[in-house]
Amino acid sequence: MVDPCYDLDYPCNSDHCVMAGYRGFECQCADSATYGPHCGHSAEKCPVDNIEIAHATEIVPLTGYRGSDLLHVQCQAGFEVSGEIPRCARDGTYGRIPECVPVKCPTVNHPHSTVSVVSPTLTTVQCDKGFLPSTLQSLKCQDGQYTSSLSPCLLQCPAILIRVVTDETENESESNSPAITVDVSLCDYASGAAHSNYTLCKENSYELEVPGSLSVSTDVNLSVDTRGKLCVNLANTTETGELRCALQCVESSVAQLIRVVDGKQQFVKVLTNFDYSREKLVNSSRDMDSLALTVVLLGFCFLLVS
Repeated sequence: MVDPCYDLDYPCNSDHCVMAGYRGFECQCADSATYGPHCGHSAEKCPVDNIEIAHATEIVPLTGYRGSDLLHVQCQAGFEVSGEIPRCARDGTYGRIPECVPVKCPTVNHPHSTVSVVSPTLTTVQCDKGFLPSTLQSLKCQDGQYTSSLSPCLLQCPAILIRVVTDETENESESNSPAITVDVSLCDYASGAAHSNYTLCKENSYELEVPGSLSVSTDVNLSVDTRGKLCVNLANTTETGELRCALQCVESSVAQLIRVVDGKQQFVKVLTNFDYSREKLVNSSRDMDSLALTVVLLGFCFLLVS
């Protein structure tokens, strides 16, 4: 609401602006009279009985310090006043009457999507190609607020299983590798460079067959092969500002990564309990078997030559 004691034509010192009457204000003169520099002016009065405003619950005059009434309009829930607050003119009219219009919902700004305002009460959101969810999302506006929330548009980064290639065709399904435990932490960045400054961590534990892949979320997936190589495929912002899937593999049971998505930095940590000592023993046994077979074949070839 406009301050009725503020008027460029008839300025009123704030120290002399006093409450007067029903929700009204007056500028007090030095002699305790009212209406400041124009104390001799008579107060203009405008009737309100003939004023009709759709969706208005209250239409009343408020005494202004210039001696003329201000029109006060209160709208129903879900509506707001549109237009300036009119002042009663000398001809006994308020001039342009304000309206009660529906309260608008905030503008939707959803990354990696197309936002369409179908009507004042309906907005739709479609994620870009390659982002999930792929289904059309709808928002209904009621009383200036949306009645539902949106799912974030996440870049789809599927798990990529790196297959082990050896001299002999190895059937990985017969590797007899037991299932392993995978602990994943996704932490939002707080401050500083140390990982201890990450907060709001989401930690989950999974069981994974080896070789196998695991979906942590739409934009974070991982895989482990029979040799224990850990590969994480996740969405990350490139130096040019593009959001792309980035595959990073380590020959270790721990992968620690820092990524940036939509301007927000996140620390990603993956920890497995893969038994590398057992895998070395298995590989060593396979190597000894291959060596023995090679010796036998060489001996047989020598006999043929002789």
